[in-house]
Amino acid sequence: MAESTCGCALVSVCPQRPGSSLLSIEASYQSLRSFRVADHTTTTDLVSTCEKTLDTGHNDIHLELMGEWKHTLFPEMYKVPESLMGLLSQTIRLANEQELLNRDTIVDFDIPTNLSQRTRLLEHQVLSWDKTHAYPTAPDVNPINEKGFRYDALATHQGLILFYYRRIHNINALILQDTVRKVLDFAQESANAGIENGFPSPLLLWPCFIAACEALEPGLQDRALKFLLDADCQSMAPSFSVAAEVAQKVWSLRRETQDYTIGWVQATAPYRCPIIAI
Repeated sequence: MAESTCGCALVSVCPQRPGSSLLSIEASYQSLRSFRVADHTTTTDLVSTCEKTLDTGHNDIHLELMGEWKHTLFPEMYKVPESLMGLLSQTIRLANEQELLNRDTIVDFDIPTNLSQRTRLLEHQVLSWDKTHAYPTAPDVNPINEKGFRYDALATHQGLILFYYRRIHNINALILQDTVRKVLDFAQESANAGIENGFPSPLLLWPCFIAACEALEPGLQDRALKFLLDADCQSMAPSFSVAAEVAQKVWSLRRETQDYTIGWVQATAPYRCPIIAI
């Protein structure tokens, strides 16, 4: 989540591309991994129906593979489906590769073709994410926690849709206002469920930040700002107020320029550092 809010890494520091996919037969996980697409990879790492081996699952620290891993502790530890974080990871990689491709004077001609295929497949996966994953699998989860988990996951999914279209296609925010509204609706439902004993779920910070930045209608901006500031008052996480501050910078930039493709990347360009830490 922090990686997703710093833009692409990459004014002076460019992370090394992994030499091979985790699906390869060589022990590629022994080398440094990064939020980039591995050399000579295909779209097989986006296949969500395959099952990760025990070794691959343990070493997939950046969620490079979309396959399922039956030993995952993501839902228990982070209160979010691993499949959503996998899609976010893949979106960050694709956005980074696109940005670096535009800067590189020496281009492997296989790369643009691969990225085009990944863009189409990843878009379909983001939009068609299986919402049954929004239900916790543990049998002893109480009804209140189950309801909160579900709404947190649904808010995160809508935030992921916003993130994908802004970072990959740089789409005009005017088209995204219904999705912004859905994020805020699900976030409010989660807050109403009271999963965190009256405190907002920390997981809501990320989707609500993304939604706040993309809000154009005054009513949606007011709702997003109120949610973030109220959460800041109720939570011990200072990032809620930082998220609210950056969102207001985005709104100000858009008013000044009338450019509705400006987003948090441009608003934080002077800093180029993660603005959210959970």
